[in-house]
Amino acid sequence: MDYYCRRYGFGKPDLNYSEVKGTRKAPSTWEAVMFVGGRRIGIGAGKNKKAAQTHCYIDVTIYLESCDADLWKSFVAASA
Repeated sequence: MDYYCRRYGFGKPDLNYSEVKGTRKAPSTWEAVMFVGGRRIGIGAGKNKKAAQTHCYIDVTIYLESCDADLWKSFVAASA
């Protein structure tokens, strides 16, 4: 995310967490939503904040790859 944000001139991504209250049959879960440049680019849910964050980053990665398939290649080249 750092590379993507620097490359396209965005600030740091914002992660917002919210607890989704459960019921007796289904426990509470957490939801993480990532915003970059004021736009929502990913969402993830999990049994705790860390799991929600991980799923959110996976969702963002899938989204970015679908928008710019060469982004990973340029990241690897810049890291070498």
